[in-house]
Amino acid sequence: MIGRRDFLAGLSATGLAAGCATSGAAPPVGGTIYAPAPPATPLHALNLQLGEALAREGLARWRMEPLALPESVNRAAALPDAQRTLTLPIVTTADFVLARSGSGPDWHGYDQARQDLLFVSTLYDVGFGFEVADPAIRAPTDLAGRAVAVPPRPSAVRMMSEALVDAGWNIAGVHFVDTTPPQAARMLASGEVAASAWNLILPGTDGFAPMLPSPPGSRWLPVEPDAIAAMNAASGFRLGGFAHPGHGAIVSFAQALSAWVDTPAATLAAMLAAIARHGPVMAGLPGDREGMLRWPGLVEAEIHPAARAFHAPA
Repeated sequence: MIGRRDFLAGLSATGLAAGCATSGAAPPVGGTIYAPAPPATPLHALNLQLGEALAREGLARWRMEPLALPESVNRAAALPDAQRTLTLPIVTTADFVLARSGSGPDWHGYDQARQDLLFVSTLYDVGFGFEVADPAIRAPTDLAGRAVAVPPRPSAVRMMSEALVDAGWNIAGVHFVDTTPPQAARMLASGEVAASAWNLILPGTDGFAPMLPSPPGSRWLPVEPDAIAAMNAASGFRLGGFAHPGHGAIVSFAQALSAWVDTPAATLAAMLAAIARHGPVMAGLPGDREGMLRWPGLVEAEIHPAARAFHAPA
């Protein structure tokens, strides 16, 4: 495991000269990485850090293109083989298993099962839950008959919101209101909605913090492990827990780089080395190799052979 201190010491000794992070020259290839967050958002800014890490290692020919899930996986899977192998979707914990199994709701589904889509590396973790501001809302059941601000369909956050209410908490009568992030923040502050699913908890230079401004006294309703297990059982997700500092347990909505089984191993090895080398000094990338493999329920058969080789004991 590479710690932040060891990483910084290595930079001092070797500098940041561009070049291949593995032995020999960098693979002379490039392609497209589909990033699922909309452009000009904090989530997309986190995705762009992967592109920066690759460029620092001489892998500057990779283009980051904003394209939402499930469209990104469906579009990549339909490409000719030579192009598909170099079109890599970033996936979420709400989408990875669904993409591999060809499942999901009608409005957020995958064209076919893609067992050839494999995990490469976790990129960053995000906290998901329901933010509330009304002190009278003390438990999830207090949302019955109330309005919750959510992203419009299709959206993985919307998919998790519905799963949390219907399966995780089994609450009837919740009214979902389609909003943008600024609308959600305003409506929560004014009391127009009882809760918002929009205010994700993102990593930053000073630790994890809400993506949007929060009203005074706001908090996140706790999501216990049994609620997450119920969401997973009902929807086919493999979500895990997230500890939101000062607010308790919510849901992990991690993002990972994926690739196809026939994506060149040398290309992925160079990418993995770039993440391991530069992640410790970037807020949106894992700080060590252990973090690169931190993904709920990950099994060996779902890990790309290049990633397995990269993480194998020396």
